[in-house]
Amino acid sequence: MAILFMFLFQITFFNALLVFCCRREVASRHWLFCHKVTRSVEEEKKHLPVESPSDWSARLSSLIEWWPARLLIFAVYLIYIVVSVNLCLVLPLGLDLKLLAPDNSYVSDELMVQERLYNDYGTFCFGVVKTKKVNFGEPLERRRLTQLYDKLANGSDLVSAGEFWLRDFEQEHAGHSFSHEVFIAHLFRFLGDPLHEKYKNDIRFSLTGRIEAIKLILRVRQVSPTNDGPRAEFLRSTMDASQLNGFVYDTSFLLVDQQMTTVENVVSNVVSAVVTMLVICVLMVPRLVSSLCVALAILSINIGVVGALSAVSTRLDIISMITIVMSVGFSVDYVVHTTFHFVTQRTERLERCLRVMVEPILQSALSTAVGVALLGIVPSYIVRTFVFTVLFVVVIGVLHGLVFLPALLITVSHHIGRLRCYEPPDCEYATPPKEESIDAVRRSHQKHFLSTVTTPPIQESPEYRPVVKPRTILPGTI
Repeated sequence: MAILFMFLFQITFFNALLVFCCRREVASRHWLFCHKVTRSVEEEKKHLPVESPSDWSARLSSLIEWWPARLLIFAVYLIYIVVSVNLCLVLPLGLDLKLLAPDNSYVSDELMVQERLYNDYGTFCFGVVKTKKVNFGEPLERRRLTQLYDKLANGSDLVSAGEFWLRDFEQEHAGHSFSHEVFIAHLFRFLGDPLHEKYKNDIRFSLTGRIEAIKLILRVRQVSPTNDGPRAEFLRSTMDASQLNGFVYDTSFLLVDQQMTTVENVVSNVVSAVVTMLVICVLMVPRLVSSLCVALAILSINIGVVGALSAVSTRLDIISMITIVMSVGFSVDYVVHTTFHFVTQRTERLERCLRVMVEPILQSALSTAVGVALLGIVPSYIVRTFVFTVLFVVVIGVLHGLVFLPALLITVSHHIGRLRCYEPPDCEYATPPKEESIDAVRRSHQKHFLSTVTTPPIQESPEYRPVVKPRTILPGTI
């Protein structure tokens, strides 16, 4: 909705303001009070800048067109891609709960202290096994359950043994075979002991007196967000390998499942966004080579943004996923306009493209960075992630829009046809005058207008005198 509102605002109200501003400029009126202002050409020349943006664009274009500089640009770009990919591979995954609290708050401090001092004394996790088809009277069935518990408790350093009623029960009845009624009688006697009555909630009986499900309690060790994923994978794989009907659960599984879906969603969303932008670029700039250059630039910007987020210890979670997908829209703004103005030129394509794009790109990048940087003082991980993402996409997008992409376009310019959109086929973009002032241009236009609309004086027409021809009388007519 925000993008739609901005689009409607720019094509209606904002364009209307630009029209009024243009009319005020043509009429030589003050920018604030709108009264008539007169200024001589000499005064206009005093206010001209020493170096116009076209001078900088000419220098930049000549530097990029110089082949040793272009080789250096490609080498720097290769280093940029290698470093960004390596940083993406070590990007920490998953949401860290202590980051959701404000910085230096008692909640985040308490969670950090728990991880530092009590990581070996975490909370409890548990497993549940459905035992409708398990005959507890058989010692092999009971041994099968105790072996599963031993694998869960001792198979990894991330989990340790907790409490399991069947292990204590087997200390007295190991290897004994019972009928169902005898086993239930021994079990009730076992649960009636004050030392073992805590296990009553770990066994679920049906209405017929059979055991429907049992609970296996385990202890979580080495508590940290980096160990949640490996712990969940170990517990689930061990339970699946036992071929018993059951499951394991820990409160960290919610974050682990979200982490797995986040990675898939980030990849799918970025790919779909890049493909969508490629389709739009083909529609706007129907040149296949230039559209592929735009798609590669967008993908390259996003790889750099993710690598930069990894360098500042930002985690790949649901928050960074939203900002990364949002950065696709920011990256399009820099590369599409550069490509469009490049393909619309006939001669001196790079210089004329940069003459049009250098100043707007730098102004938009600076205004965006300054506006977002003010949020950096907010002590919040969510806001900080947003600020980092916008700043990185602005810096990397400007480098691509003014350096990397122009170097690529000028290299493959022989395969990029010219797009004619604004002018007839035989017209060229006019180079803007450097010395003429607005008043001089206006006076020349007025002079030309008066010379074209002034009509010559009307001359008096000569007196009308009809010419009388002599009448010819034919014989025989009288």
